[in-house]
Amino acid sequence: MTARKPISSDRSISSHKADDKEYLVSVKNYPMLYLMVRPNGTKSWVYRYLSPTHSKNKRISLGVYPNVSFTRACEIWRDYEELLSRNIDPKDHREELKNSVISKTKNSFNHFAWEYFDSLDQTQKSNTLIRKRGRLELICSYIGDEPISEISSPKMLEVLLDIQANSLNKAGKPTDKAERCAGIASDVFVYAGARGFCSSNPAALIKSQLAKSNPSSG
Repeated sequence: MTARKPISSDRSISSHKADDKEYLVSVKNYPMLYLMVRPNGTKSWVYRYLSPTHSKNKRISLGVYPNVSFTRACEIWRDYEELLSRNIDPKDHREELKNSVISKTKNSFNHFAWEYFDSLDQTQKSNTLIRKRGRLELICSYIGDEPISEISSPKMLEVLLDIQANSLNKAGKPTDKAERCAGIASDVFVYAGARGFCSSNPAALIKSQLAKSNPSSG
């Protein structure tokens, strides 16, 4: 078996060419970090380690080179070494983070806002849908990424007062845009609440807190 010189920089990676079989090249000063070279010429970073929770050898991909540079691979190596020093399995940790992001996305205001909007398609006229879409887009620009169960009445008041302050008529008086936004936000909370994803409707209490409005088409 050919002895391969450990990688020490981006430049040294180019000397490792594709072979009949895939092979691993170690990285100097970074134990358990390797570059995998496949027969098709693809090169990717691999971290091999002993799991502190399962007591077995595992490996985790850090990405394809050059998308993930030598420097970046070394940074990820440091992160994983730090996790191991705290008896945390890097692969399990990455999976937990991924599931957390997916869960947060599925339970976000955005998710329920557009699911609710899609449910209106059969019952509302197209011009009404266009206006409602505009209001939803505006609200989502403030709270779209937040988990729907964690949005409070004070947060909704802050959002709607800001919408009100930015929706004035030529006389400088508030239009009814904030009220209409409160109305459709309330509908979204009711929709999500009926499905068990939130226990309150923080938009329901806000309408009385808004300034007396002048009609608008917004």
